[in-house]
This record gives sequence, structure tokens and C-alpha cells, in this order.
Amino acid sequence: MSNSAKVKELYSLISSINPKYKFFNNITPLETLLQNTKEDSKLITYALKDNISTKEHPLTCSSNILNGYKPNYDSTVNKLLKQQNNWINLGKLNLDEFGMGSGGVHSNNGVVINPLYDPITLNNNKNNTNIETRVAGGSSSGAAALCSAKPTFSTDNLPFERLAHFTLGTDTGGSVRLPAAWCNVLSFKPSYGRISRFGVLPYAQSLDTVGIISSDLNIISQVYGILDKFDEKDPTSMSKSLRKHVTDRDYGEDNDIISIGLIKEFNLNDIPKATKDIYYDFLQKLMEMNEIFEIKKVSVNSINNSLPIYFTLAPAEAASNLARFDGLRYGADGNETVERDLKEDGMFVKSRSLFGEEVQKRILLGNYNLSSELYDNKYKKAQVLRTELINDFSSVFKDEHPVYPTHFKAKKDPVDVIISLTSTDKTPLLSDFLKSNSVSPLDEFCNDIFTIPMSLAGLPVVSIPIKNTGISIQILGQFGFDEKVLRIAQKIENLLLK
Repeated sequence: MSNSAKVKELYSLISSINPKYKFFNNITPLETLLQNTKEDSKLITYALKDNISTKEHPLTCSSNILNGYKPNYDSTVNKLLKQQNNWINLGKLNLDEFGMGSGGVHSNNGVVINPLYDPITLNNNKNNTNIETRVAGGSSSGAAALCSAKPTFSTDNLPFERLAHFTLGTDTGGSVRLPAAWCNVLSFKPSYGRISRFGVLPYAQSLDTVGIISSDLNIISQVYGILDKFDEKDPTSMSKSLRKHVTDRDYGEDNDIISIGLIKEFNLNDIPKATKDIYYDFLQKLMEMNEIFEIKKVSVNSINNSLPIYFTLAPAEAASNLARFDGLRYGADGNETVERDLKEDGMFVKSRSLFGEEVQKRILLGNYNLSSELYDNKYKKAQVLRTELINDFSSVFKDEHPVYPTHFKAKKDPVDVIISLTSTDKTPLLSDFLKSNSVSPLDEFCNDIFTIPMSLAGLPVVSIPIKNTGISIQILGQFGFDEKVLRIAQKIENLLLK
């Protein structure tokens, strides 16, 4: 079958299932897809989270406040992907509004349904009484769900296993890793600054990182190699000299025993027994391969401060970033007249009311954290504690932090990488998730308990599912040593997780 025929069948399928699963906010028109399709090379399909700018699509961040906005520029990551031979962008993907959420339920386009538990069938599941409607995770819910989605039927007209080879999301506190884990696919959050954020609408700019989701770690490595470029348009982009500094020190481990750390502070009592059993079984198999891996217990003393640090800093940065949505220049109410502003509460109240409930809640929290009464004792203290966390992580790795070296400290029994769970349990039922949110909104924050520390420290992390369990593990390394993390993750996957 020709590539054009494949694209037609794929477009037909995603168009027919999207009203139910809500993967996409905007699907690329078939005519555009066919114009970009070539017949002389392998076809690669991908899609982007709808907070990443493309000239071909609207940019909505799944928010009513950006209805009607279409950017006139490409993000750097989109430019780099468009330069690849026969790679076609299927469209823009659903997310928790402005990246705020962990379940994919806070979107003006509807809840993203996890296709792992509600499979794509010919009859659209109308007569299947065994369906489990579960959340896809967030905030990169559409990105993870699309990579997970594959038809359960096979015909000559569907010559593909997955609907997309990979997707791009963004990870602020776990927003790539958690949904990937809950959708049973792989993900990679690079070191902060490795991939350009130019053209990515910010949530918390000191944390935001473009991440890659796929069912194939080789594809993740390939895409990372394309996007791992210095970008002068991004002031937080890792410099060329720093990249070279890390590369010169990033040695292979082919002939060495790989030392792996287990964080003792992550041994939480609240982890369900079923999850612990799966995780401990994986660790037991890892320990049995003692000619390749060496397991050590490590301590990251300040890791217990991660949640309060994150939910002090991230909402504060979000409150500042979202202040630009005033209805004057772009997005909803951008065409309002001066006369409208004189009526009742004015234009600002009208436009800001278009933010969803979760976004409004985090804006209020952010402004509260930045208030004069709390700035010194809360916001500044969180910044100090974040630095302590970075130093504590650095103290357990063999590799020196290229920006904040800790050579003045004696490292005790350092490791190459650390392994932990990605989430405390498999993805919850949609009904349970919504009920928990209504009773205690803080419960949703706790879903990121294993992912937030790495985001605060800017570390590279690969999340890999433990086959047929609904549980994933994550492998993390020193800041900047992304290639090393990917190599070790590939070895662990090949030996234990395939």
C-alpha cells in the first residue's frame, strides 16, 4: 500500500474515533497531510501537544481564553521536525488547560479517554460490557493516549500498529512521564535546557521541558538527537560549550558494572501492595544480574520537600505568565470594543472568567505565594530548598553537575543512575478520579509525588512500563548526561522489560 493510501486510512480512523477519545484539539486536514507525504521513504507520523506553536494549526492550550488564536510562527521543535524527510504532523493534541492537571480532565475539549483500557474496535465498543473508562493522565494526556492507541482489529486497510510513532508533550512536574506510565508507553524528559522552549507557551518557565513519548525507545532516542540543539531564541537553552563539556565526560558503560541507586525516601507506606509487589519483583530480577548491575541504597535528604517547593514555585510562575491573557492582543475577547470595557465589570473580568476552574485556582495560589506577606518566608525559602535538592541529587551521582559542581563534598558510594516508580499505582477509573478531585483537590497534586523532584532538579528521566502490569519505572541521571541515561535505559529495557 502506498504512503498516501496509508495516510488516508489513518486520517479516516483518527477522525472517526476522536469525538469519543478526545486525543486531538485540531487534526491536520487530509489535503495538507497528503501534500507532505512522500512515496520514496518510510513514513513517520507524529503530533504535538497543543501548547506548542505551529503556523499550520490554532494554539489553544485547551482553554476557552485562546479560542480563535492562530500563531504566525513555528516553535523551534516544530521547525526541526518539519525538516525531516517524510515526517508528517497529524495535528495538535488535547491537554489539561495550560498544562495544569494530572488526569487530562481539565480541558475545554473534554476528557481524554485512555485507549489502553477502552480499546479501539470496529463497533466502537457499543456492546462491550468489560470497558473500563480510565483517565489518560496529564497534562500531556492526548500525547500519551495517541501513542498508546492501536486498533484491536486488523485489516488490509490498516497497515499500521500505532496511530503515531511519537508525540511531543511538555513536562513541568511529571506531565510527560505520568500520562505515559498510565497509558503504558515510554517517555523521556530531557535535562532542562536541552530542547528549545521557543514557541512553547510557558506554564512555569524554570521547570518546563519539552518531552518525547513513544512506544519505542529507539524512536525516542532518534527524535531527541534531532531536537537536542542549542537555540539562541531560547534564553534558557543549554549553551554549546556546556553541551561539549558534558559530551567530553559522558563515557560509555559497556565494560563497566552499572551502579543503580534506590532512594530510601521513596519507600512510602501509602504505595498499594500490588504496586510494591510488581516493583520489588522487577528489582529482584535486576539484582540477580549482578554481573551487569550493582544496586545501592541512596539518600536524597531534601526530597520530601519536593511537593511544597513545587506548589509554591510553579503557581507563582504561572500567575506571572498567564497575566498576558488580558483579552487585548490575542485570544478570546481580542476584538472587544472600548465601549464593552465600560460596561459592568469590564473587559478584564470578562476575559479572565474564561480560564477554567483549575487554572483560576492555581493563579490565585501563585499570587498568594507572591504576596508581600509570604514572599520572604514562602517563595524565597522554596528557592533555597530547591537548591538544596539539586545539591542532594548531585551528591549521589558519579558524574559532577556541570553547572553546580559538588567536588567540595565527599561523595559516598555514588551511582550512575537512580531508579524509582513513576507513579504510585496504575491509572484510576475516571469516576474515581473525578470523585477524589471533588472531595480533595490536593489528591491530584499527589499523583506527581515521584516525578516532581526530578523536574525541580532539571534531571533527565526515562519512564518505561513494566510489561503487562500498568506500572512503570523511571531511570534518572545527572543533569546534562541525557545520552548516558538513554543508554542505560535501553540496556535495562532490552534485558528485563521487553
